[in-house]
Parts: sequence; C-alpha cells; structure tokens
Amino acid sequence: MAHSKCPQCNDYGFSWYVDADPPNLTLWSCHSCGYSATEDESYEQKCPCGKVLQIQLHDDPEAEGNNLFGYEQTVIRLTDKAGTYWWCGHCVKKFPYFSR
Repeated sequence: MAHSKCPQCNDYGFSWYVDADPPNLTLWSCHSCGYSATEDESYEQKCPCGKVLQIQLHDDPEAEGNNLFGYEQTVIRLTDKAGTYWWCGHCVKKFPYFSR
C-alpha cells in the first residue's frame, strides 16, 4: 500500500483501509503522528490547482515500459474531530469544505 503525505504532520505516513460497514467509508491514519480521519468515497472533486498528476506503476508484472499514467488531480473529502475539509496530497493543501 502506498503512503501519502499526512495533512497534520506532512510526513509520508498517511495510509488508508476500507471499512466494509458502512460502505464507501475509507479510514485514514498517520503512522507518524497518529492523526486519523474518514473519507466518504462518494465525494470527489477536481483539485482547484488544475494539475495533472502522473504516476508510474512499478508493481505490475505484466506491464512493459514506463507504465506512466496521468490523471487530473483530485481532492478527497476528509472528516476529523475538527470538521470536514478537502485534502490534496499532491499539492499538500487543505481546502475549506465546499459542496459539490
């Protein structure tokens, strides 16, 4: 599993797992600082930065070459004890919560 930058400490210790009940709920936690939040996967927005994120996959044994994929960066809607906000791990920014 890949780790992302944590919105609390900015370390690459932020990882997730999907909880089966309720559906569409992803639980995020940081192994570095202990921060935790939940993500409702039914919400997703394009990042206001407009950047295209490129990811290179190294773990696909059947793929050949660079395996370079690009997609529009998205922000995820996280909820923690303080409230709800949008988080972009690529831009490393929190955005105030806005409805879709």
